[in-house]
Amino acid sequence: MRCGLVAACVLGAFGSRPEATRAQPLEAAAREIVTAARFAALITVDASGAPQARTVDPLVADSGWTVFIATNPRTRKVAEIERDPRVTLYWFDPTIGGYVTLRGKASALGPKAAAGIWKPEWAPFYPNRATDLVVYRIDPVRLEVVSPARGVLGDSLTWRPPEIEFRPRR
Repeated sequence: MRCGLVAACVLGAFGSRPEATRAQPLEAAAREIVTAARFAALITVDASGAPQARTVDPLVADSGWTVFIATNPRTRKVAEIERDPRVTLYWFDPTIGGYVTLRGKASALGPKAAAGIWKPEWAPFYPNRATDLVVYRIDPVRLEVVSPARGVLGDSLTWRPPEIEFRPRR
């Protein structure tokens, strides 16, 4: 079932009906975890089909869960994303034992589009932004959340977490 950005399809602990009101507590829990964790693991797939993970400092830009990451254009992750743009971001907050998993599709931004995407925390890594920086936009496909502190838990039998599915960008 595919649902919209705001009228998200929420599955798991909240049932299976697409209702924006049910998505709101899930999104609030997810934002709390992402803010507390700050750093995420970015998971890509290498040429052999094996998953690869590395730490990134993502920028969650809007209420639609569009995420931006910055990296050096010479890294392995760039080649991996260019080969297969399906990526996963994973945030974990050890203080509450909560996590957020965001699956999405990454695309490199051109210099003009990337010019307005910036976090001051990225500055030490990119002294020459003209040659040492590529920014990727990650459009969300699915968001999964577990937040014991907010009572957002997975299915009692399968442990499948509540999730929001996003409508593909046009």
